[in-house]
Amino acid sequence: MKTIHPTLPQELIDAIVDASAKDRETLKALSIASKSCLRRCRKHLFRSVEFSADRGEDILAKYHESFRTIIARDPRVQTYVEKLVVRDIEMSSAPENRWMITNAQFHETLYLLGPHLKRFTFIADNYVWNTFPASFKLAFMSIFASPSLTSVRLQGLEAIPKACCVSFGTQMVDLTIVTSSFTHTVDPDLPPIMHGRVTPPKLYWLHLEDVNERSINVLIDAWLPAPLQGH
Repeated sequence: MKTIHPTLPQELIDAIVDASAKDRETLKALSIASKSCLRRCRKHLFRSVEFSADRGEDILAKYHESFRTIIARDPRVQTYVEKLVVRDIEMSSAPENRWMITNAQFHETLYLLGPHLKRFTFIADNYVWNTFPASFKLAFMSIFASPSLTSVRLQGLEAIPKACCVSFGTQMVDLTIVTSSFTHTVDPDLPPIMHGRVTPPKLYWLHLEDVNERSINVLIDAWLPAPLQGH
C-alpha cells in the first residue's frame, strides 16, 4: 500500500519555523528534516554572521569556506544576512599579513554581503587602511554604501580616508567609532568624493571614543556641504 504523506501549507510551515527563530539547534534540525523548512530556517540562521579570528585563522578559513559553499549552492543566502561582525584582535602576525587582509575570496564575500546589510561591526587591533589591498577597501565601501545599512561600529581602524565618511547610506542611524582615525589623504583605489554631501539625514546617534581632534575635523569636513564657488 502506498503511504500518503499529508502536506502542510507553506505558510504554516513558515510559522512553525518562525516560532523557533531564536533556537539555532532547533533550526538546524528542522532544516535537515524537511526541504520545506530549509529556506525559512536559513533566513533565521544566517540573519547574523560573524567572521572572527579569535579561535585562530585556520578555523576562520574553514568557516568562511563552508559559508562560501552554501551561498554558491543557494545565492539567496547572501541576501538573508542583516548583521555582519568582522573581528580580528589576535595579533600573532603583522596586520598586513593577516588572513582577512590577504584573502581575496574573503573580500569578495564581504562585497557580496554589503548591499543587503543593516548592521556592520568591525573590530580589530591597529589595522591601517593604506595597508589594505584594493579588493578589501572596495568591500568596505560596498558595505558603507548599503541602502539598508542603519548601524556601523568601527574599532581599531587607522587612517580611514575621507571618502569613506561620505559613502554612508541614507538610512544610517547609529555610528560608533572607537580607537580609530580619519585622514584627508586621497585613496587612489576609491572613487572620487562627490561634492555637496551632507550628514546622513537619519543619523541619530554618533559615538566617538578615543578619536583625536584631527579625525573629528575630517569627519565634519566630509559631512558639511562644499561651499559654492565665489562664496
